[in-house]
Amino acid sequence: HPEIVRILVDGGASVDDDHLKAAAYGGSVDSVRLLLEKGPSGATNPTKWSASACDRALNEACSKSNVPMVKVLVKAGAKCDSAEPLLEAAEAGGIEVMKVLLENGANVNRPDVRSETALMRAARSSGSADAVEFLIQNGADVNAVGGDPAQTAFDWACRYHRYDMAELLLKYGAKGKMPDPGEDRFAYKPRWYEAPPRT
Repeated sequence: HPEIVRILVDGGASVDDDHLKAAAYGGSVDSVRLLLEKGPSGATNPTKWSASACDRALNEACSKSNVPMVKVLVKAGAKCDSAEPLLEAAEAGGIEVMKVLLENGANVNRPDVRSETALMRAARSSGSADAVEFLIQNGADVNAVGGDPAQTAFDWACRYHRYDMAELLLKYGAKGKMPDPGEDRFAYKPRWYEAPPRT
C-alpha cells in the first residue's frame, strides 16, 4: 500500500533492492513510483537505484503482465535487452508487456542462461496461443534449440502436453511429429533432433 510505504520511507525506514522487487511483485505501481522517487537507503545519489534492482523488479512486473508497472520501470532505466523479462512475459502470456519490451530493445530470439527462448517458454506454459503467435509474428525462430534437455518450442509444447501450441507451431513451420496419444511427458523425446554426445 503506497501510504504505508510513504510513512515508512519518510520515517527513515531502511529501503533496499529487495523492497523495490517486492513492491513490483505486489503490483502497486504507486509504491514502486514512490520507492523510485525516494531511492535506496544510503545511496550517494538519493534517487539512484542500481541497474540490477530495476531489472529484478522488471522481471517481477513482467511475470505478472503488469503493463503500467513495466512502463514505469523501463522509464526508470530497467533494461529490456536481457532475456529474462521477455521470457517472464511470454510464460505469463502477456502480449501487451511483450510489445513494450520489444519496443524498448528486447530481442525475441535472445536465449537465457539455459538457452531457452521466449517462444519455448510460451509454448510450454499455460499462456495463450495468441502469445505464441505474437512471438512468431515478431520474428521468433520456431526451430531454435535450447533448454535442458535441448529441445525446440514444439518439443517443449509436446512434453508439457500443450498440443494446441504444438499444432500452432507446426502451422508456422516447426519441425516435428505429434507424439502418440497418452505418451508420458517425461518419456517424450524429440523425434527430429539428436542431441550431440556430451563431452
